[in-house]
Amino acid sequence: MKSSRIMKIFEQYVRKYDMNNINIKARYFHSLKVMEIVKDLATELGIFTEEEIAVCELIGLFHEIGNFSSTPNYHIDEDNEDSSNKAIDVLFNKGLIREISKDKTYDNVIKIALFAYDKNGFPDNIDEKTKHVCAIIKDAHNLDSLLIILMLIQELVVILIIWYMKILLNLKLLVLELLIMLQILFLWYYQKCTLLITNIPIIY
Repeated sequence: MKSSRIMKIFEQYVRKYDMNNINIKARYFHSLKVMEIVKDLATELGIFTEEEIAVCELIGLFHEIGNFSSTPNYHIDEDNEDSSNKAIDVLFNKGLIREISKDKTYDNVIKIALFAYDKNGFPDNIDEKTKHVCAIIKDAHNLDSLLIILMLIQELVVILIIWYMKILLNLKLLVLELLIMLQILFLWYYQKCTLLITNIPIIY
């Protein structure tokens, strides 16, 4: 199982969807980012073979593949069906996994990890390496989701700062306008007073 083959099949599958749709685009980049994080975590852990790391990448890339709409160029499905079950359906029931690899060695691990990524804890009676795979997928998915939230918060803070600075600027402009108006009024009043004084008859 090769990473290049995994990516090729993924790109072929999502190509039929409208990438101008913000939900589809977000799902696409989330999938890529999770795969990237999964590869880093699996490599850093140091307990997986090169092929097992590729399997982890596959799970990370396809973990939300079922959330793309079944209708091309449309939208993300919004039904309440379990996200992990939809991914398993696309990969195994609809045969997408066999386009990636004919080898069925890791089918059970892939199904378990997909089933577990969005649930608390781990399935019972699984070996330690499979549990590590599940943990990596969970962590990668949650980490990217957290990063997205943090980016949104950062953008909101920037917007609030810009808004606040605009208010301060407008306030300064308002104060400046008031000062100018007061100066104009003062000059007008001064001129009136000067005229009145010059027009007062001098009595000897």
